[in-house]
Amino acid sequence: MRSAEVIADASTITAYTEKSVDLRLEAMPANSDALTGGTVTPGPDGFVPTNKTQVKTMRYMDRFGDITAPGLTFYVQVIAVREGKKYNTSKLTAFGKVEKKRMADGLIHVLVGGGFKSMREAFEYNKKLAKKKYSDAFIVIMYKGKRIQFEDLERAGIFKQQ
Repeated sequence: MRSAEVIADASTITAYTEKSVDLRLEAMPANSDALTGGTVTPGPDGFVPTNKTQVKTMRYMDRFGDITAPGLTFYVQVIAVREGKKYNTSKLTAFGKVEKKRMADGLIHVLVGGGFKSMREAFEYNKKLAKKKYSDAFIVIMYKGKRIQFEDLERAGIFKQQ
């Protein structure tokens, strides 16, 4: 039997209780999306998403991929780190402009390729990075200078069928 390591943030814990947990780990089929419990269908170009946000982007793409709006910008994020943590972005410059933005979560988000006007443009760039060793890359949406989620754009009426 193999053992696995579980990492948890315990910074806010004031007391503890010991607990044993038995886990049964099984291999997932290559086209399975363990994060949503469903099966991931490759896009028309054969791209298979490698993280939850890429799956979500593909779901929104057909309806909202080409929508643009004033103040709406899409970025491709490759990493987020805490202040003071060392990280090297020199290899990322081969893929275009590299920006480091501090966001409301207090982390420094490393964005590559500059801002894109539409989700489709950003996702095409995201796929290129994912195929080149940056499989965790995903789209970050900024609206009027603040990070926003796909669902919030839809609720606000910014994402609406054209």
